[in-house]
Amino acid sequence: TLILRLLHLFSAGADQVYSKRIILNVLKQPFFILGQDKQMSQVVRHVRFSLEYLQAIEVVSSSGQVALVGRLIYLLHYHEPGNFGFAFLLGRGIFDRICADKVPTRDALLKVLLILCHLFGIKVSLKSITKPVLH
Repeated sequence: TLILRLLHLFSAGADQVYSKRIILNVLKQPFFILGQDKQMSQVVRHVRFSLEYLQAIEVVSSSGQVALVGRLIYLLHYHEPGNFGFAFLLGRGIFDRICADKVPTRDALLKVLLILCHLFGIKVSLKSITKPVLH
């Protein structure tokens, strides 16, 4: 998500020169490069792989613009890799298909809840969420 955040900074920033300078400074920090050319080439390969991956999952356009779902991914960055899975399912309309009715059924809502629990690593007992609700 770091590359996604840097792309957003560059594409959304009013001052492109300033944004570019910040991005280059971030990538030159000691936690990326410890003064060796070999490590710099690894950073470059990682950035390229990340850009290609983000384009393949349609989070970033070929011109470098971050899609709305991309913003969702970096806002949920602390839930990696579930945030990428959530964005993929959301972008493909999976949740729309599950909740296709005007008023989603309890079954559909349970399916969405279970998907989200699996994506974001929340342990839930199936017994606890399928108990009938007493009115």
